[in-house]
Amino acid sequence: MNNDANNPELSGARIPGHAVVSDDAGKAAGPAAVSLRPAYHLTVPEQWLNDPQRAIYVNGSFSLYYLYSTTYYLPGEWRRVQSKDCVSFEDKGIAIPLDGDFAAWSGSAVVDTGDTAGFGAGTVIALVTQPTDGDGHRQEQYLWYSHDGGASFEPYGKPVIPNTTASDWFRDPKVAWDAKEGRWIAAIGCKHAVAFYESHNLKDWRELPPFTYEGQNIGGAECPDLFEMRADDGTSHWLLGISVQGTLAGKVNTYAYWTGSWQGGRFLADDPEPQWLDYGWDWYAAVTWEDPDDPGQRYGMGWMNNWDYAARSVPSDASDGFNGMMSLVRQIRLHAHDGRYTLRSRPVDALERYASDRLEIPDALVRAGDGIDEGIRLPFYARSYRMDACISMKSAQGASI
Repeated sequence: MNNDANNPELSGARIPGHAVVSDDAGKAAGPAAVSLRPAYHLTVPEQWLNDPQRAIYVNGSFSLYYLYSTTYYLPGEWRRVQSKDCVSFEDKGIAIPLDGDFAAWSGSAVVDTGDTAGFGAGTVIALVTQPTDGDGHRQEQYLWYSHDGGASFEPYGKPVIPNTTASDWFRDPKVAWDAKEGRWIAAIGCKHAVAFYESHNLKDWRELPPFTYEGQNIGGAECPDLFEMRADDGTSHWLLGISVQGTLAGKVNTYAYWTGSWQGGRFLADDPEPQWLDYGWDWYAAVTWEDPDDPGQRYGMGWMNNWDYAARSVPSDASDGFNGMMSLVRQIRLHAHDGRYTLRSRPVDALERYASDRLEIPDALVRAGDGIDEGIRLPFYARSYRMDACISMKSAQGASI
């Protein structure tokens, strides 16, 4: 846990130490004199982290999983962290292990409260993409089950959703409950499409018509996100999100989504072109999950990296022996505006409780210039801080912080 409260350089500022990753977090593992482990982001204790896996809520806390391995591209496994407020995370170790070349790729877990799968009410069920026989081109969907609240999982056996077309892009199943139809729906990422399947027991799946996007070229679908959500006008809507290669269309690689509905076994989008929940480079493979206390709100987290430059050394490899972190968790709501429904997000409210001090900076006109003296110098020093700012661009051509 990061805690620099006794560092005289911080002039009394307290590092919250809430991204709990291991007992050794913050200790330098290499030659660098200063730890580069962030205070406000979930990081891997050591080695490599990528895709987050949607969190589940069990016994008053969230369990969130992510892909973990010893280095880039090597076969990996699911690692678990636990949180009560979506800010502070405690490392709980490996939940779905690596077995030789039989890696655990992305997928999703659900709590089977109605015992639809027959493993017992409350069993945690995960659908996970795995490369059959270690062949990355044989991407198939396997079932794992947990009787200890998602702390550890047992394999069910053969694939429950086999790869019948031998596609090399058939991965990342996201499972959602359709209360109206009394069924489970699985969304699976494909090339320029999302495959859909339905099931009543999480074991036997029937293929539904796929969703294809044929407008701007945004590449294949990775880490699909499927959920039903109540908007701020009280109406309910289905949303389909995917992480895409936006650079092919002059955008960035991030999270695109469509609002829509299920009609005749088919997902129908309200608009053929997607909307974008984020416009930055480092919010990829993102997942969202339910707020158990508010049906009109979800939480979301993305991997703060990008496959255009992910698999290379970074400074934290030398300073702390790890590579990879997650974004802050966001609160997400669906807003109605002029007949259209749009997702809006902001950092979780619980983050406010970790602030040790506050500073209000009055409105100011900042002159153009190359030197820092042309701007505003903050009257304190801290290793981490949060800034909320409103910038008026009436006459400015750009601004920097």
